[in-house]
Amino acid sequence: MKHKRNCLHVLFIICIALFSTSLSHASANQPPKLLNDIVDISGDFHDFTNTYFFADSLSEFDPGMRF
Repeated sequence: MKHKRNCLHVLFIICIALFSTSLSHASANQPPKLLNDIVDISGDFHDFTNTYFFADSLSEFDPGMRF
């Protein structure tokens, strides 16, 4: 029984290794980037991690106030 469990663990590790290598080869199907190639920036318009909000007016300011 213990031998069967060890074989299953080894088989699982092999499957994970094969799956991870297949993911790395998926990006290899794309052609290499060229110097004057068109840059696709459409993903940047859907990414809000670098969104900043600035106030256009300030009614009062207290420099001694701490958050």
